[in-house]
Amino acid sequence: MPWSDAIAREIERGREAERIGNAGMARTCARRAAGIAIRELESRLKGKNDSKDLIQELRWVAEERGFPREVQQAAYRLQQRLNPDFTSLSKDPLFDAEIIVRFVRDELEKLQAPPPSS
Repeated sequence: MPWSDAIAREIERGREAERIGNAGMARTCARRAAGIAIRELESRLKGKNDSKDLIQELRWVAEERGFPREVQQAAYRLQQRLNPDFTSLSKDPLFDAEIIVRFVRDELEKLQAPPPSS
């Protein structure tokens, strides 16, 4: 399955989980969607994927200096553990995932764009 289809599936599952009040599943789906996007970007940039787990992928984005602050913050919120009262730092995990996915899509488009002609 193409990576973009896998992301769409996870976002859809997350929306359904939100609709029925399952915040934990929505968060899991958001993390998966963001991780799939990050893996695709890493694969295209480095020509390989060193098969980190999804949380490690999110940590990489949260800590790597080359990413926009908004993307780093979204990754940071998604990779955090639940608080002792079972609340998440990410108040809208699907929105956070969409920030990351949008960034990755934009970056991949730049990689595919032909160089400007002189």
